[in-house]
Amino acid sequence: MCLQYEPQDFTSAPCDGYSEGAAQAWASAEIFGAAAKTLPASGTATGAELMQQLYKLPKGDTFGGLTPPLSYTPNGTQPSVDCFFEIQLKNSVYSELNGGQPVCKS
Repeated sequence: MCLQYEPQDFTSAPCDGYSEGAAQAWASAEIFGAAAKTLPASGTATGAELMQQLYKLPKGDTFGGLTPPLSYTPNGTQPSVDCFFEIQLKNSVYSELNGGQPVCKS
């Protein structure tokens, strides 16, 4: 199926799941996990309580280098993220550029 929808990401079978969507899903799960870590273990936390924990995450957190620097604020408008990571595909091998550091608009 991945060859049908994302052929540019896969040069041979089997599909290994490496794609932009997989990376975004992984990053989202890591951010959710970081925010949920301090919720009560009772399992009765609300979405609002989860959001409060999200606002308490360190400003500029990269979640171990998985994301560009992110910050969350309770005012409803999240800061723009004008950063990206550069990678190179050469001889069917991906490599990171800039030492894996995000490139951010100054």
